[in-house]
Amino acid sequence: MGGSFLTQVARLFARVGPEGNLEYTADVETSLQSLKEDYQMLKVELLEASAQGRLPVADMDAHLRAASAIRRAVHQAAKAARLLHDKTPTSETAPAQTTQEYV
Repeated sequence: MGGSFLTQVARLFARVGPEGNLEYTADVETSLQSLKEDYQMLKVELLEASAQGRLPVADMDAHLRAASAIRRAVHQAAKAARLLHDKTPTSETAPAQTTQEYV
């Protein structure tokens, strides 16, 4: 249960997480949308498993809370990467370095 969700989380954190490259590109938004869809599928799976008696309600609740926290963390990491990306000057827009000689 939730394999696709966890795979998406691992891929996104590898790109935008604090230990990753803080790489933010347009396809990160696409990956975030896929993560949202996988999260929704995971929720359905957990709710169905609990409704069918295959998963105790307390366990379902714990899994849902954990998945929600993980999803929020990934979104915050992507947001941070986007903000850092937007603040980082590219070589075309970076101001020219000048050296001053002090006498």
